Amino acid sequence: MAVLLLGVSALARAQVAAAPPRIVQVDAVVTDSQGAPVADLAAGDFAVSEGGQPRRIVSVAYVNGPRAIAFVADNFDSVTDADVTPLVLSDFVERRMAAGDVAAILPSTEGCARLTSDKAALSATVARIRDTARVKTG
Repeated sequence: MAVLLLGVSALARAQVAAAPPRIVQVDAVVTDSQGAPVADLAAGDFAVSEGGQPRRIVSVAYVNGPRAIAFVADNFDSVTDADVTPLVLSDFVERRMAAGDVAAILPSTEGCARLTSDKAALSATVARIRDTARVKTG
């Protein structure tokens, strides 16, 4: 039994390692005709497509107030999406982080990260990730 589980685990790891990450967060503000927030929406109430192809919506959550968001950036061995990851993280810090939000960006090569609202500190972490990617991609 243990051998079978290890075999499945190794196969699962190989499949995950071969597939680039494709999780995208989309923030949406939905209001009714009077401008009040609509909180009882489900994945079926939305449609997302990319290049004309429908994409599966994994979850929908109503957020009321500040958010606490943590990102883990794989910069240890992978160079997949090495140029895209810093751009996405920078976009979040510079454009999508709202007043009161706190975030942590944890490169996989570092031990820990603290939640902070300090955009300069978060941007410095993104710069380290970008620099690591440049070294790996030459």
